[in-house]
Amino acid sequence: MEAAPVVTLIAVALAVLVIALFLITVTYQLHQVSSRLNTILSVVVDVGEKTAPLEPVINEIATDLTGAHEAIDGAVARLKERKGYSDATNGAAPGAVPPSGPPPTTFNPGGPPPSFSGG
Repeated sequence: MEAAPVVTLIAVALAVLVIALFLITVTYQLHQVSSRLNTILSVVVDVGEKTAPLEPVINEIATDLTGAHEAIDGAVARLKERKGYSDATNGAAPGAVPPSGPPPTTFNPGGPPPSFSGG
């Protein structure tokens, strides 16, 4: 037998061995991933089962917060009414305080800097 066919057979056997080892490694890694996912899934299911009794409590808290929010809105509306504020003040945002005089002099970033006197 010549050397060329023997070398070819050895090369093919090595290639098959490398591919087989690669596939075995991939199978092992997939088994580990599957095992970890099953562990995570069981923990998530346990958490879901343990927190199920909290749903009525959470709904009650949400209802109480809705009532508190409505009470605060009512109190703010009464305060605005008492103070004489209106929500339609010259196109201002709702709840804005109407101006009571000339606007204060402030630094305008797009304009000239203010002049200072004194030393």
